Amino acid sequence: MDRIEVNGYSEIIENAKLTDSDVQKMLDGIMPNYLLREGLCGRDISKWDLSELSPKFFRKLCFDSNTKFSKEQIQKFNPEKLLKMVKNPSQDICRLHSQGITGQGLKVAVIDTNIDSKHEIFLNRNIHMKSSNNMGEAEAHGLTVVSALSQIVPSAQIDYYPYDKNDKKNKDNIREEIIDEIIESGIKIISMSSSFDSEDIRKRVLEKCKKAGVTLIDQPAFVEHFTFCFRDINENGEEHFEEAFMEPETASLSEANWEEYQALLKKYSVEDRKSLSEKIKLDSNIKEEVRTIILKRLENFGELLVCKSYEGEGGVRHISKKKTIQEEIERKKGEEKPIEIHCGGRTFASPDG
Repeated sequence: MDRIEVNGYSEIIENAKLTDSDVQKMLDGIMPNYLLREGLCGRDISKWDLSELSPKFFRKLCFDSNTKFSKEQIQKFNPEKLLKMVKNPSQDICRLHSQGITGQGLKVAVIDTNIDSKHEIFLNRNIHMKSSNNMGEAEAHGLTVVSALSQIVPSAQIDYYPYDKNDKKNKDNIREEIIDEIIESGIKIISMSSSFDSEDIRKRVLEKCKKAGVTLIDQPAFVEHFTFCFRDINENGEEHFEEAFMEPETASLSEANWEEYQALLKKYSVEDRKSLSEKIKLDSNIKEEVRTIILKRLENFGELLVCKSYEGEGGVRHISKKKTIQEEIERKKGEEKPIEIHCGGRTFASPDG
């Protein structure tokens, strides 16, 4: 597939060719997977060569109502019909709805990035936007979360609490204050896709939630109790689920590279990540904010120790994928089975499509 590098990410050029093999490599973690996320949204792909892309693999990509297709692509993939067809949650959820289990009387709080309070998702839905002084810029992630939740429990009340994820200095304290407010409101379920940078603050928050009988589903809790799977829906609307796996958290790997890591080892005359972390903690020349960022990256990207490239066959993404699949197999052997969440084959709200 033809590509150019843009800001550290691999950007598809105008007349790219996309095949089943390319998509499979994205699924396997061998190639960057942004086309599985938001890569085709709002993009004109009418000149792309998709002759070797099957409808099955097209359905694994992420596109929206503003993606521009050629007449031949529309005839082959029928994207508009697919968007409408997968607005419904899975057939299991629909069976619950048919039994009257729709979340009636349930209140849920969502803590996520800021979203447009005038978005059409707020029309005819019981969703309440809670304003604050630290909301940050509007982003797409929160819309994805709240639209999925409103599809699954359409009769529930959803209180949405936005926060500024870029406020590195205050975001832990801001989210703790939000959770205090939610606990005071009497809501018993909180969804928060992120985690606290400070483990001490997270422990304190979890203790507050436990005392109040509140369930907090943050990122660490999700990793512990849930897993991903992909729902495929064929042209007849029949669904099936592929083998579940926990997707490795590698979205920010482009921020760290082997050369940077090696340069730090050389600068501080150390040989391993643990010694490097200790040296950086003691370095008075590094400002506290920058020191925190570097240490966090070293913690998150420890697998750079075993691979010089985070892309390509054998890269960190591929290693992470194999590792997490093996972990998933072990989890399924245990007493507590992970709850499977389908992350693909769904339609979500987006800012403009």
